[in-house]
Amino acid sequence: MRTLLLIVVASGASGASCATSTEIGLLQHAPGDGTGASMTGHMGLGGGTDKLLAVQLDVRGDVAESGNRFAYGASVLGGLPIIDRYRVLARAGIWHSAFTSTTDRSVVPSFELAGFLPTNEHPTDPKHPERGSSEAGIVVGIREDLDNVAYTTLFVGVALFFLPGY
Repeated sequence: MRTLLLIVVASGASGASCATSTEIGLLQHAPGDGTGASMTGHMGLGGGTDKLLAVQLDVRGDVAESGNRFAYGASVLGGLPIIDRYRVLARAGIWHSAFTSTTDRSVVPSFELAGFLPTNEHPTDPKHPERGSSEAGIVVGIREDLDNVAYTTLFVGVALFFLPGY
């Protein structure tokens, strides 16, 4: 199981803003294999209202029975509304290990697919559009890293989407 804390800051359709997130969780190559812990941070620029698109720089640290690593990379996070306020989120990225105790690929592709279930919403007040809006909720998903030996991670966490006003 993997815990994900995702904080995304995005702008309205006409502007760009910051998008950041951090993830903490467990990783595993296959059921029954040894496990490990992973911590990831994402920072970048993005935009959108109901639809989200953010380009981010990433930093990651893994401590596992199969090897430890400190890596950096880049990713793209996207989100689309599916039903009412619910969203599907997807991330595609690449990693490179700066320091590792195992044999890693030079570049490791990584893919995530998640659902966003809103729990708290603060829509834009028409009298004060400069205050923007925000929405918080739960994120549930799966991640696949395609290293020399691929590993899958299931995760659960929280998310905040902040849409600044003008």
